[in-house]
Amino acid sequence: MPNFMCEIKSIGVIGSGAMGLGIAEHFLISGYNVSVIDSQLENLNKGFFLLKEKINKYGIKNKLSSQEIESILDRCLFSTSYSLLKDRDVNFVIEAVYEDIEVKSKVFESVVQYVDEKVILATNTSSLSIEELAGFVQSPERFLGVHFFNPVKHMPLVEIIPHSLTHIDVIQIVKSLISNTQKVGVVCKDSPGFIVNKLLIPMINQAGQMLDKGIACPQDIDRAMTLGAKIPMGPLKLADFIGLDIVVAIQNILYHEEKNDYYKPAKCFASLVEKGCLGLKTKKGIYDYE
Repeated sequence: MPNFMCEIKSIGVIGSGAMGLGIAEHFLISGYNVSVIDSQLENLNKGFFLLKEKINKYGIKNKLSSQEIESILDRCLFSTSYSLLKDRDVNFVIEAVYEDIEVKSKVFESVVQYVDEKVILATNTSSLSIEELAGFVQSPERFLGVHFFNPVKHMPLVEIIPHSLTHIDVIQIVKSLISNTQKVGVVCKDSPGFIVNKLLIPMINQAGQMLDKGIACPQDIDRAMTLGAKIPMGPLKLADFIGLDIVVAIQNILYHEEKNDYYKPAKCFASLVEKGCLGLKTKKGIYDYE
């Protein structure tokens, strides 16, 4: 059994989309070396400039000198090659690619070729089975789910999801890592939706089904929940913010796992996704953002 009790100093992030960059930014400003891997050069180049912009804004907000900002950026490298993980002695790798088990499994099949058995591996999935993903990892005892929430910068919660073989030392190391970066980690059993989405997605879906039945308009549904339930954002506005494609994907996973019509995606959500109206990121969803 590998000795996992080591201090994590170097982080590998797989994926340079919004979530991957958010995680990379978070660990960078927390003082870690970060390596960002993405197989698509176009995505990687875009991600590089976006992250540089984020760090510059962070530096200006916190009155850092140009040298201090440059020092933070110097701790991050981008590459299309997984060999960067080995070159930089990465000892914690988290993937943040598309929410598809085949895509994620291929990532881990590549990662394990360049890291030894002491390197802790994590998936940022919001709903996929940790146990199933662990089947694609050599030495699955070093694998677990570490679910950041979007936007990473502003969301203090991280769900930590071990599977049946995850070593207790790995759980403790990751809990310490999350705590050291000023986030709050909660440990959850591997179960569809984990904690937050298990509770949140059905509420969003019920709001969508209200639209399907014409019970109320989007504005009044959201207004009722913000004023009557004291939640900061209405469920339909939140669905647009998360991305309707992601919401529907999680609903489908819950529906498949639970075999309960309660989780079946609302017709209005499925229709909008089919049209490419995914919410805030496409400027049109339940609401228009033009």
